[in-house]
Amino acid sequence: MSNFIVDEESNKSDEAISSFIDTYKNSFVKNENVIEINAESILEFSPTLFESLINNPLSIMPIIQEKLKVLHENAKIHIFNLNNKIEIGKIRTIHLGKLCSLKGTIKRITKIVPRTKNIKYECPSCGAVISVLQSKKQKQEPSRCSCGRKSKFKIILEDIKDIQEINLEEAPEELEGRQPQQIRIYVEDELTDKTLSTRLQPGKKVEIIGIIEKLPAFMNQKDEELNLSEFMVFAKNIINLEEEDETQTSEEDVKIIREIASNNPLEKLSENLAPEVYGNEVIKKALVLQMAKGVPRERSDGSLSREDIHVLLCGDVGIAKSVILKSVQTKTPKSKMLIGTRTSRVGLGAMCVKDELLGVWSLEAGALVLANNSTICLDEIDKIPKEHLSELLEPMSSGTVSVNRAGISAVLPARTSILASANPIYGNYDTEQPLPKQIDLPSPILNRFDLVFVLIDKPNAEFDSASVEHVFNNYIEPRTCDISTAMFKKYVSFCRKIKPKLNENLIESIKNFYVNLRQCSNKDGQKGLPINLRNMEGIIKLAEAHAKLRLSEKVEIEDLKVAKDIFMFCLKQIGIDNETGLVDTSRIINKVPVSKRKNVEDLLNIIYLLNQRLGKLISYEEIQKEIEAQQKDIKNWEVYDFLEQLKQTGKIFEPTKGVYSLL
Repeated sequence: MSNFIVDEESNKSDEAISSFIDTYKNSFVKNENVIEINAESILEFSPTLFESLINNPLSIMPIIQEKLKVLHENAKIHIFNLNNKIEIGKIRTIHLGKLCSLKGTIKRITKIVPRTKNIKYECPSCGAVISVLQSKKQKQEPSRCSCGRKSKFKIILEDIKDIQEINLEEAPEELEGRQPQQIRIYVEDELTDKTLSTRLQPGKKVEIIGIIEKLPAFMNQKDEELNLSEFMVFAKNIINLEEEDETQTSEEDVKIIREIASNNPLEKLSENLAPEVYGNEVIKKALVLQMAKGVPRERSDGSLSREDIHVLLCGDVGIAKSVILKSVQTKTPKSKMLIGTRTSRVGLGAMCVKDELLGVWSLEAGALVLANNSTICLDEIDKIPKEHLSELLEPMSSGTVSVNRAGISAVLPARTSILASANPIYGNYDTEQPLPKQIDLPSPILNRFDLVFVLIDKPNAEFDSASVEHVFNNYIEPRTCDISTAMFKKYVSFCRKIKPKLNENLIESIKNFYVNLRQCSNKDGQKGLPINLRNMEGIIKLAEAHAKLRLSEKVEIEDLKVAKDIFMFCLKQIGIDNETGLVDTSRIINKVPVSKRKNVEDLLNIIYLLNQRLGKLISYEEIQKEIEAQQKDIKNWEVYDFLEQLKQTGKIFEPTKGVYSLL
């Protein structure tokens, strides 16, 4: 009786599928050896057939395949628009054997290798043909033939498929505060075709339509079935979402976006970025511009210039730097956030790891690659180990991550804006000292930030009173944003597509600003390190970003003014020598600024003088006394730094602690 029921249901499915194909065959998309079927058309034709496809794909899909032979003898079927989305982190045993849709970012991908799925053996004794499914890595032979033979069977045919494995990480917008989960994806046959596989790179966003199963024995390192397993997905279709806007906009959305853009959009958006944080208006505006990015330009070698804007927030502890970073991460499409104390090298760039499928080396993408075309927020960047920090240099300059290890040579896209925060070494920021003296970051990294903001917690009765009131009111009734997070992300995504061109009438304004500001680093024989063309490129990118926010096709004078005001705000904070008033950008990248190098020379002359007077060995105390005697303008805390500078340049050495000698 039970067999009759199964046969009856199978016949019904057969009839339903035949009828469906006859009805919708003209709507199928045919691409070479693939026929693409819209799952919505199956649902429209028969909800029962759609439910059977979801719950029993291993039975239904072969029938569809067989019926489609009338249209194409060897075509494979690819289902798309499958309305059965499951988040990777929410897969459970009830989903086993079901067809589902998963969206995520490719974390790692193996090379394409051959796998034997089935072997046909011939018995030398009786000529019988025995077919053996290959479920393990090791070849499996027939245990015996019906004639009694038990060994030395002859292979007459092997069914070999190209296979590949993808490690898929769930998309940031699905996390809801959770740790991102990953799942292994098994890919074979036409899905490994070069037209698709060349676009499947670490960091790319894809949709996988496939069947959820337990990990098979051949994908297990021990090559055996285990009671304790893991979920994996047999891919039936892979859809590249890299060009798909993850924040698709409707006509109503576009109407709202244009309404926001009509009147000072930077002001509106910045007010809705971290509204729980009081003040910091200029910083919030700069971060909104960072989200929008500049405009890339093609160089003579075919590569693109950097459109990303890198921003560093540093300053006293407890002034909401982390809150601001989290708000940026939440409101920027496809962004990532990492904590410096929990970041490894693979967490930043990419590295070679041994994959579990074959035990060979494959490439695993880090956050910079996964956040390509978006923003990565690095909280407490100064806590990242120095050997891992070096991974930032290439993506900050050229927007790529290069890997040359274990026989793998690859260049991955990492056009990622970096928003980082750092705390002063001693807890509180001292405006008298240059930035590198207080932030434990290498100069090459500091030099690659377009904007550096210093947040200082100074007592101010009016500001403090307003801050407390702001926080208190937020506890009573949490602030609601005029622009929702979803709409904020849509706005950012929408404006990024605009590529405004620089207006020719801006050239004079840009030239005058650049020339005049460079003159401010040289006065009365005193010199500082002037701004350079890299700084000007940063200003231009800020102006382009502001034009994008206005949804303008041209960069106008108002955009340039906003960019210059933000740049000057940063420069006045840390790029101007407090004593001379000179512009000295070396205060941002060097422990001993250019404006202080005369003091270093004066100190060296003092050591020469003491060497003639006292002999070869000179104590720290003697140096301090001579500075006071000559009334040199060298502060006590500067002496040690200048001595270290002279040691590094090979002018002096320190044979014993606190005692110095000329080289």
